[in-house]
Amino acid sequence: MIRVVVVDDSPVALKILQTIIEVDGDIVVAATAADGILGWQCIQELQPDVVCTDYHMPNMNGLALVQTVMSQHPLPILVISVSVEEDTNDTTILQVLQAGAMDILAKPQGGPNIRNHRWGRQLRQKIRVLSNAKPLNLIRRPSLLESKTDVTPKKAIANTGGIIVLGASTGGPLALTRILQALPGDFSWPVICVQHIGSSFLPGLVTWLGKATPLPIVHAQTGDRPRPGTVYFPPPAADLSVSEMGQFRCHPHDPGQEGMSSFSIDLTFKSLARCFQSSVLGILLTGMGSDGARGLLDIRRQGGATIAQDEASSVVFGMPHQAIELGAAQTVLSLDDIPGAILAWCKTGRLLC
Repeated sequence: MIRVVVVDDSPVALKILQTIIEVDGDIVVAATAADGILGWQCIQELQPDVVCTDYHMPNMNGLALVQTVMSQHPLPILVISVSVEEDTNDTTILQVLQAGAMDILAKPQGGPNIRNHRWGRQLRQKIRVLSNAKPLNLIRRPSLLESKTDVTPKKAIANTGGIIVLGASTGGPLALTRILQALPGDFSWPVICVQHIGSSFLPGLVTWLGKATPLPIVHAQTGDRPRPGTVYFPPPAADLSVSEMGQFRCHPHDPGQEGMSSFSIDLTFKSLARCFQSSVLGILLTGMGSDGARGLLDIRRQGGATIAQDEASSVVFGMPHQAIELGAAQTVLSLDDIPGAILAWCKTGRLLC
């Protein structure tokens, strides 16, 4: 049984969230609290498996609660808030993730509703994923925005026509940041990133990654070709592939999927394998499930280079593990070793690790 503490300043929201969370019988709400101070007291007393918290609350808000929990008693934390969705133009997403929150979920318009079965399933699935996660891999990191100026410039390596693609889920935003920060500002290879995240949060993720890393980070647009030295994410609510002619194709999601973490890593990986063949470096990072594993296998079968993040540095060792089991990973590396492997591949065309 997964035990959860839910923190929200709305009594109505607390009752509805408890009903939604407990519907399948494998998750129980051990306690609810109306603000961060009361939530922290419950957490200390009950030591739950997962904490779900709102962002804007009186006395102690969600950010302060995340900071307190992760500094004193690290636990997996899911931030559930319409306020986070509204703040995608500032550093809210950066702050809660940097503080140690493992995932974020936007409340539906009008708040949680027991009739919104799709949202409820996603909430419960996120709780199940986080109950198996390793919060210690997310704390004691330097500030993402501050560390940008600490990146030591490296000599750029000329692009010989290759492309780099990274896929990630739970724990991915910080993993992507650490990798992208380690690349030189005049890096001349295109990079594509696919991160499982709610569509409403993706623009905010792109914005704060752009502030934290030396490379320009943009949303891909249908018909464009990947440009050297640019990092691309899919547009909100669309999957991303590359045509046989090397042009981006954006595939809009079903409107019913809005807000869901439905970006397909496999689709992107497979299309790049077909188009670029041996000139692809595919990297599958931390995350639950199997998305990306078969796409990584396609890249390897086409002669491309492939990396899976190792278990010790993964917040959730689901996707990388599936890739390893399939034989899709040419090598398995810790997060800290991946930037060096990227630069080695760009220089030699091989993974020298």
